[in-house]
Amino acid sequence: MGEFLRFIGKWSGSGYVLPPINVNYGEEISITPFGTPKGIIYNFSSKTWIAGSDYQTRPMHTEIGMMKLRNLEAGNFAVELMLTHPFGLCEVDCGQAIGSEILLESTNFIRTPTNTNIKIDKVRRRYWLEGDTLKYQLYLTVFGGQENLHLQGELTRVTEQTLYN
Repeated sequence: MGEFLRFIGKWSGSGYVLPPINVNYGEEISITPFGTPKGIIYNFSSKTWIAGSDYQTRPMHTEIGMMKLRNLEAGNFAVELMLTHPFGLCEVDCGQAIGSEILLESTNFIRTPTNTNIKIDKVRRRYWLEGDTLKYQLYLTVFGGQENLHLQGELTRVTEQTLYN
């Protein structure tokens, strides 16, 4: 599993919603093994809250889903990320884990009947590790417009997780 194993665990830190929104937030990301065979499927969750607060008091957003890996070569993996969003959107992203970086791009969205205001056309995610720091950028295309950097964050490891605990 090589470098990918370093992503496993619970991470805590902060992020920023870029202009025109301009909001600082706290965040936890958790990537934990699920099911068998070990090392293939992972639970993935992210929860954010308004900075200076907590998730119970002022939640902002939650993403819950699964990450699935398929070995390519030399420690590189094809990655599928399937997420649900509370505003009535299911997102499927595909990409690769190469070394200490995960690159994903949306391939499909399913909208619930209550998702009437948010028209997301494309999501592109980049996660990378620098020591015990997890960094990410999320690019968003909405309403047929241009792709823009929407979120960026930096989190530190809270707990380590292995394939077997």
